[in-house]
Amino acid sequence: MTNWVGEPPDHCDFCQRALTVEFVAGATLQGPWMRMCIQCHERHGRGLGKYRGHRYELLNGSWQKVEG
Repeated sequence: MTNWVGEPPDHCDFCQRALTVEFVAGATLQGPWMRMCIQCHERHGRGLGKYRGHRYELLNGSWQKVEG
């Protein structure tokens, strides 16, 4: 698994909800990449995978990529 590099995200860039368990860093239908809660990713994201998005979970105190 790959760890998140950089400042740990603390909120969804769309709805401002706290990111405490999982999030997606990915492309949006509007174009730019954002850090999104799962609900906002379902509405605004382009999916998971190369050039689309990556899902991260908080495991053992660090954000680790688990999908995408």
